[in-house]
Amino acid sequence: MKIRLEHMMDAGCSGRKNQDAYWVKKQVIKEKTVVLGMVCDGVGGASCGEAASRITIDCMVGSFWSELPQYLEYQFSMEQIGSQLNVILNKINHRLYLESKKNGKRTGTTIALCLIIEQDYLIANVGDSRVYWHKKKGMYRTKDHTAASLKKERIDSEDTHILWQSVGSQKKLRIDQYFGKVDVPMEVLLLTDGAYRSFDRREIMNFCKYGNLRRMKRQAIKRREPDNLTGVRIQIQ
Repeated sequence: MKIRLEHMMDAGCSGRKNQDAYWVKKQVIKEKTVVLGMVCDGVGGASCGEAASRITIDCMVGSFWSELPQYLEYQFSMEQIGSQLNVILNKINHRLYLESKKNGKRTGTTIALCLIIEQDYLIANVGDSRVYWHKKKGMYRTKDHTAASLKKERIDSEDTHILWQSVGSQKKLRIDQYFGKVDVPMEVLLLTDGAYRSFDRREIMNFCKYGNLRRMKRQAIKRREPDNLTGVRIQIQ
């Protein structure tokens, strides 16, 4: 099994401070090939959002990634690893939530991640950063935690993209998780909302299948995407 990694990041066209963060790594742990990719998009103002996304990535690397050898040593299933992921993300959520209360400023971050261990994968998200994955049976993606996803009968069009869920913005955190078996070939694309907003479904599918995130960044900027854009691609052959 051959794995190729791609990543890109840009502040977008508005000149705003970049509140995104990402991390991706492939490593052999306990004789198993492991890949973890993550993207975060901070919310709650420039300095607060930047801090929240960076803290979340750092804590995930310092806790979840560093504990993976122990999970594999004890032969945890992917579902058990998913439970540990929930515990760690809830701890991060609690930390950011308390900091928000202390500072009097709303802060938080989205997160989308993909963990691959040999032939198994775990995909998870909070907020509106997305994971797309392309397998033999078709294209899939995570569900956004926005007002539009609640499918209310009445909702103002301006409010459809309001987040109702992010790491740090509420006491209780809901984390969506998706489990499956790796198909070869298989492609996974992790994107913050600024990175996918400029493109339709077919374009996203092509970037997922064929890569070239630098071209994706150039196209988004050409289309005047104002938001920060960050992407990670994992190709499995």
